[in-house]
Amino acid sequence: MFKRYGIPTAYLLIVFLCGTAIGVFGYRFYELRTVAASNTRPSPEQWKRNHMAELQQRLHLTSDQYQQISGILDDTHAKMRVLMDQTRPEMERIQKEQFARVSAVLTPDQMAEYQKLHLDRARRRMRNGPPPPPPQ
Repeated sequence: MFKRYGIPTAYLLIVFLCGTAIGVFGYRFYELRTVAASNTRPSPEQWKRNHMAELQQRLHLTSDQYQQISGILDDTHAKMRVLMDQTRPEMERIQKEQFARVSAVLTPDQMAEYQKLHLDRARRRMRNGPPPPPPQ
């Protein structure tokens, strides 16, 4: 009797345990990636500190090189900030145009849901905080 039902039962138990193990590890992998992806980006100061630490560690910078590269990063960041400030109004105009064009295609019911979607996205942006200020 054991030979008749024992071996298939053992295989079934092995398959079940393997499936459970795969599910547990798969969920842990998914959870780790989801949490890592939802982290907020570092402030410009934190990014610069991390970047400079990596450069120092990998390139063994002299003190003079460190200061020069730090200045270059500050200068580049300031130029990028000016560029972003100049282009932001045009980007907002394009986004408003997109909203208007999409709205023209939607039914009234869809439009109500589309407006809710935009409000939800705005709330998420506010919850995550505004973009960090530039370093001084």
